[in-house]
Amino acid sequence: MTIALPFPSIIRPRRQRLVIPCARCKRRADALRDLVSRFAPFTLFPPSGAGCACTPAYDSGDRRASITVTTNLTTGNGTLNLILDGNVAPDATTAWGPNSQTVDNTKFLRFQWSSQRKITEITFSGDASSHGVWRWQGSNDGTSWTNIGSTFTLTINTPLTAMSAATDGYIYHQFAGVSGSTVFAWWSEINFKICTC
Repeated sequence: MTIALPFPSIIRPRRQRLVIPCARCKRRADALRDLVSRFAPFTLFPPSGAGCACTPAYDSGDRRASITVTTNLTTGNGTLNLILDGNVAPDATTAWGPNSQTVDNTKFLRFQWSSQRKITEITFSGDASSHGVWRWQGSNDGTSWTNIGSTFTLTINTPLTAMSAATDGYIYHQFAGVSGSTVFAWWSEINFKICTC
C-alpha cells in the first residue's frame, strides 16, 4: 500500500552545513594537540609502588620554612615547630614537649613537604625518654595513608629505623599512634634521613 503525503512540495531534505575552519583556529588546535601529547605520559606523582631511587642522607639546620609540622598531641611546653629549628637545646625557646597522655590510633605527629620525599631513618634529640608505640606512615594527599615498616617504641636519642623499609616517596609523613603513653619531656629536635624523589 502506498501512502500519499498531503503536502509534498514543502518537504525538503535538510541541507548540510559546510564548516571551513579558519587558519588561526586550526593553528591553535594543532598547538593544543601538540601540548597535550608532550605532557600526556607524565603524572603529578609517580604511581604507588613505582619506587624512589634517591639515596637518603640526614638533614640539618633550620627547616621550618620547608616542612610543616602538626599534631593532635597536647603540648606541655614550648612550640611544636621548634623541633625543626636546628637547635638541640632543651628549653622553651628551642624545643617542644608533650604532656603526659594516652597514645592510641587517633594520635599523630605529621610532617608535610612541598614534594615527595623518601625517609629511611629518624632521630629525636632531647630528654632521654620513651613515648609509647607508634607506626610510620606516608601519604600524597594527607588522607589515605600507607604503613611503612613495623610498629616501634618512640624513644628519644635513639635512631628509629622501622621506616628503613620505605621504597616510595610521599609528600606527607607521620607518626601514627598505636598504644602506650607519652611522658612530659623535651623533644628538642627531629632529624630525617631523607632524599627528594
